[in-house]
Amino acid sequence: MDRFVPNRFQVIVPFFEDHDTLPDLIESLVLVGVEPASISVVLSGPRRNIFEIRDRYKIELICSDGPLTPSQARNLGGKRATADYIAFLDADTVVTESWADALNEVASQSAVLLTGDTCHISRDPSWIEKSWFSQIEKLKSSYINGANIIVKRSFFLELNGFDEDLETGEDYDFSIRASKLGVEPKLDDRFFVYHEGYPKTAKEFYRREKWHATGDLGSFSAFFKSKVMWASTLYIFCLFVLIAAALTFQPEYFLIAILIMFFISISLTLYKFGWNKAVLTNSVIMNIYLGGRGMALAKKLLKPSTFFRKPSLNPK
Repeated sequence: MDRFVPNRFQVIVPFFEDHDTLPDLIESLVLVGVEPASISVVLSGPRRNIFEIRDRYKIELICSDGPLTPSQARNLGGKRATADYIAFLDADTVVTESWADALNEVASQSAVLLTGDTCHISRDPSWIEKSWFSQIEKLKSSYINGANIIVKRSFFLELNGFDEDLETGEDYDFSIRASKLGVEPKLDDRFFVYHEGYPKTAKEFYRREKWHATGDLGSFSAFFKSKVMWASTLYIFCLFVLIAAALTFQPEYFLIAILIMFFISISLTLYKFGWNKAVLTNSVIMNIYLGGRGMALAKKLLKPSTFFRKPSLNPK
C-alpha cells in the first residue's frame, strides 16, 4: 500500500542553480515515500545537468523561457498542479520522516489550510548557522517560510498565488493575504526540513542579506515601513562617516561613528535574540547583516536610474 493518498498532493520546487543540492532533496523525498511523479521542478536558470537529474529520478521538469523570481517559479508550478494540496520546497532543503508523516495526514483531509514550518539549520552547520540561524528558528513567526509551505490548491488559486512583484518577502505577503481571507497560517513543527542553503561564511552571509534587502527597496512604501532598513541606513551612513574621518584624520568623528555603529548592532542583537551565550558572536554577525542591507541601499543611491526597480534574481 502506498504511504500517501494518491493524487492528493504535489511537491513544487523552484529551481535556479542549486544543482548540487537538488538530488539530496529528491532522494530525501523518495526515501520517505514520495512518488517521483508527484515532484515538479520549475527550472528558470542554467540547464547544466538538470536533464540527467530528471531522467535519473523520473520527476516532472517544467522549463521557463527565461529567469524567474521565486514567486514566479512557484506560481508557474502551482497553477499547473492538479493535486488537492501543494507542498512548496526550496531546492536546497532536505525533508524528514516527520515532514512526510505530517504531509500524509494533511493530504488525507479536505481542510482549507496554509501550514508548514521554519527551516532548520543544515545537517553539518557552520558557525554562522549555529550562532545566528539556530536562534532565528526559536523566534515566534507569524508567517510560513516560502521554502517549506503546504497549502490547499484551491486556496492557492483563490489567493492568485504569490505576489510576482516581490523579489523577497513574498512568503510573508502570502501569509498576510491568507489571514485576511480567514485562513490563519499554522506553523507545525512536524514539517521538519533541513536547509542546506544557509550561508557558511561571512561573505556568503553578507551577499545573502544584501540580496534580501531588495524586498524593502521595491517601493517607497516598503522602504519606509521597514525598521530594518531604517537601522541599516543609519548604520551605513555611520560607516561612510567613519571611513571619511579616517581618511581626513578626524578622530572625534571616527570615535562617534564607531560608538553609534556599536550601539545599533548590540541593541538590535539584544532586541532580536535577547541575552544568551552567543550575544557577542551575534553582535558581530549583526554588523555584517546591517552592512549588507545598508550597502544594497547605497548601491541603489549610486545608480538613481535603478532605484526601486525590480532587483536581480540571485544574491550576487
